[in-house]
Amino acid sequence: MASWKVVLEPADESKIEYTSFANARKYFALDASGSTIGIRFISEHNFADGIHEISVRKDEDRVTRWGSNCQDPTNWERCFWAPDQGGTQPQYILRNQNSMQAIRESDIWFLLTDGEVPNYEVYTLAELGQELGVFDCATVFLITSHIRNAPNEADVSVGITSYANCSNAICLFKDYESNRIYVIASKGSFAALDQAEDHDSWEKLTSFPSEAALVQKITELEVHVPTAETRVLTPVQLNLGEEWNAAHNNSQPTLVNVDMLLRAGVISDEDRDLLFADEALDALLLACKSRGKLTELRSFLLAQKVEQLTIKLEDVSGAAGFIHLLADQETSSETRVLLQSKLRDAHEENRKAYTAAQNDVQLQGIRDRNRKVDAALRALSDSEKSGFTAEILSRKSNRARRAENISTDSAVDVSVLDFEASGFRGECQVCCGDNEVMSIALKVLSADAMAANTDNFALDFPLAAGRFEANMNILSSQCICFQCALFGKPGHSIYGEEISAVIPALEYTGSNKMYINQQLYKALNAGLKTGVPAMGQLFATILDRTLRAKKWAGAGFENEKGSVDAEILQRRDAITWLLNNIILHLRVRETFNELGQWTTYPVALTWAAQDFRNEGLTSWCINYPVAGFMQLLRFGKMLDVFSDETITNMKNTKFLHSFVSTFLARLYKNMGKPRDWTRPLLEILYVEFNDDLIPKDLGGDASILRSVPAFWSTLTKFMPAEDFLNDWTEEESRKMMSRIQILTFWLVFYQFAHTSAKTYFAQLRSKEPLAVILLDTKGEVPGNAVIEILLGIFIESKPDFKNKDAYASHKGAVVPFENPFGASVLHCGASNCGISFLPDEVSLEQVTNGEIEWTPRLLDQIRKKRRDHLIDIFGILGKPEINRESSETGLPGVTKTPSRPSEVHTCMHIGIVKTWAALTRKEKWDLAGALQSSWAADCDKEDEKVIEEFVIRARKCICGVGRGNVYSATMERDIMAVLPSFLEVLKLGLALGKSEGMCEDVSLYEFDFGKNRIAEKIWWEVESLKRKGLV
Repeated sequence: MASWKVVLEPADESKIEYTSFANARKYFALDASGSTIGIRFISEHNFADGIHEISVRKDEDRVTRWGSNCQDPTNWERCFWAPDQGGTQPQYILRNQNSMQAIRESDIWFLLTDGEVPNYEVYTLAELGQELGVFDCATVFLITSHIRNAPNEADVSVGITSYANCSNAICLFKDYESNRIYVIASKGSFAALDQAEDHDSWEKLTSFPSEAALVQKITELEVHVPTAETRVLTPVQLNLGEEWNAAHNNSQPTLVNVDMLLRAGVISDEDRDLLFADEALDALLLACKSRGKLTELRSFLLAQKVEQLTIKLEDVSGAAGFIHLLADQETSSETRVLLQSKLRDAHEENRKAYTAAQNDVQLQGIRDRNRKVDAALRALSDSEKSGFTAEILSRKSNRARRAENISTDSAVDVSVLDFEASGFRGECQVCCGDNEVMSIALKVLSADAMAANTDNFALDFPLAAGRFEANMNILSSQCICFQCALFGKPGHSIYGEEISAVIPALEYTGSNKMYINQQLYKALNAGLKTGVPAMGQLFATILDRTLRAKKWAGAGFENEKGSVDAEILQRRDAITWLLNNIILHLRVRETFNELGQWTTYPVALTWAAQDFRNEGLTSWCINYPVAGFMQLLRFGKMLDVFSDETITNMKNTKFLHSFVSTFLARLYKNMGKPRDWTRPLLEILYVEFNDDLIPKDLGGDASILRSVPAFWSTLTKFMPAEDFLNDWTEEESRKMMSRIQILTFWLVFYQFAHTSAKTYFAQLRSKEPLAVILLDTKGEVPGNAVIEILLGIFIESKPDFKNKDAYASHKGAVVPFENPFGASVLHCGASNCGISFLPDEVSLEQVTNGEIEWTPRLLDQIRKKRRDHLIDIFGILGKPEINRESSETGLPGVTKTPSRPSEVHTCMHIGIVKTWAALTRKEKWDLAGALQSSWAADCDKEDEKVIEEFVIRARKCICGVGRGNVYSATMERDIMAVLPSFLEVLKLGLALGKSEGMCEDVSLYEFDFGKNRIAEKIWWEVESLKRKGLV
């Protein structure tokens, strides 16, 4: 007997005493972590109360609460029923010595929880449980949750180790909404409780309306468990089940030391067959998963596999010699014809020898052995990918899935070719056979390229991976028959290229499919068997892209025949035939994930079309990376699965999804940074800008970009999407333009937090009524929607002013500088107004004569009169932020895009001042000179450039202040209009500083922004009036 098998001494059954469920002493461990607050903990408490109520020995029942710690056990009366134990770490139930003692002294212990734990917690529980002997005690594991998901999705991670290792155990699920209790799985003394044949829906499970009904059923079934004092210690070795034990025919179960088994290397054929039986393999997988030993199990399974064996088509008739002679350019034509005839005969003899080798009966044993190992490895892979859900407790799920895999994907390591099958036949330029099976040669890929073909992205999205640049060059232009390709210069094409595989143009079915897959694994994946569905789609993409990109494969000559070179035509036809054959016969999962049924690729694409019709933006095809999306559409069209209408709708919907995904990716990349990166997006909305992120209000529809070519050009720079944006007609682009523009507006001005595209679309539908129409590309977006939304940041074309007549008299007025920081503080600077801001009891004469002491009260009165006047003139009704209480100065309020401005004026004067102050002295000198030349009508191009640069910088500074109508289309004109008064003020400032005549070199003036106060401005204006002799 193998060293990893253990047969224990038989237990003395006469000494084991059993007790009923009601009479059993019970220990309850309730999950009191923070996640159970509310209905979940109440549900646990009610369950414990219900079971405790029927207990015959209530005084001996014990209870504890656990979380990130475990309280000492107590009786029912002293228990503090509160979920106050922090996190979810059930290992502390076993680390608490008093808790472990309670388990040892109980006949049944109850583990109650509401949620899942990390894998490492499961492994720790398994290790502690074995070390401390907790698995001897009968166990009831209860999950409290809701039944909105299927039963097999219930997380059993907290109790999986107890269930897997205990002889007598039951897993229950309590729906806290209905209080119904379901049996997920049971074994040992509790086995009879699980009467369900299927576990795929709640309705099919054995269930009870209450704890009392559950206990009544247990009583009816006469469930008894061993008492704490007499029960047999559970061995650390694994029991693989009744079938395994019956096969060994020992008086006691033949247990397995898992650690020794995993280190045993190659085991006997008999042991391997028994170990790979469904019941035994299920038990082994569950034990290894719960103990964290799946990696060691994989190594053990791989050790059982026979080294790959392939029946090769070998040259037993000297074909290679004939090919070598034919390669000699000096061979005469007569000799060449003779050699070609002999070569064809040699090919025929080689095929006969190959057929005979296929019938070797000794290969059958190897085939069967490797098939079983592959099935076990697939089961292991499924176990690795799955979490600790109730599915792994199902009696049939694992074996049913294995049976399905074996029946639908029977690829084994012994592969053969059927030369009699349908294939693409043509004339070989080497042997000159005119009805030969042609071939496709694959060149050697770099190690990095093959690694890229096996990473997660390539496995999940093979249509995108097929477009990798390295893959695009893997096909050789060689197009000769399969046998000449095999027996030519080893590892090389007739053009001297290094070749990794030769693919025969034979029907992609049966044994031919196995052979082709094997060659593709070798050429594309460095021999790694990553799965036929992914590899087949990858290769089909390579073939299709080659046909469209390589001239030697007929690219550009799709609709021509007569004018195409015969060799190119045969290459194109061979690749096309192989491509069509592969995508027609390729088998994939219907839903393109591991849960789908196996089916053909065309049927799976039919599902994709239906999924798109049902799910739209959240469908599988729309979430496919854009690099492979167009390939998906091509295959759907080639197979006549996607109609033109479906393709159009898919493209339009993908456009929306890809655009939003690109934005959200850029948003994440630029989190915490300025929003300058959104400027290209604003350029697809508006025609002109005052600043990078401030569009210019040109008046109505003129502000909005309407040029489709300009829109498309800007968009392709922001959203690089390979060929996705190519070949759209102007009409197709125009239909999507309004949708993208509205989406852009919402994204740029409202989306500041990163999220997924799926979440964004869901939130958008709930917030924006128009989103329902916008995101359904089959419908029409209302014609005025773009105008209303995009112009919503600008002042309305006919705003409702507080004082329309007063605004009309000020519209377009040039309000000059009267102090270094802006317009007058003594009166309105508009020529048609001139209203005084002085207090009623103060005259201008008194001010100029120095008779007024400017107290804070008087200064505040000036400020308020100025404020009231500016609000009356420039304020817009309907803006709650404009009122005399909130505005202290009357200057425009902050414009918070995308809200409309509160006033029609801007902080133009101070913007000009700040821009001037930031210039170097030379820049000031040059600007002053250029302005003087301009006013004298003697301005050259250099002067125009200097003035233009300053005006643009001033405009940007005004926009940077962010107050008032920063979208004004007349801002540059208004800046130019006040510059003469600005220079005059600077000259006066120099004169005041020198107390003598006017100074012309305004570049010398230095601003003191500490004097930007109303009292300083009054003094300045008074001095100016005096110097000008106006008072």
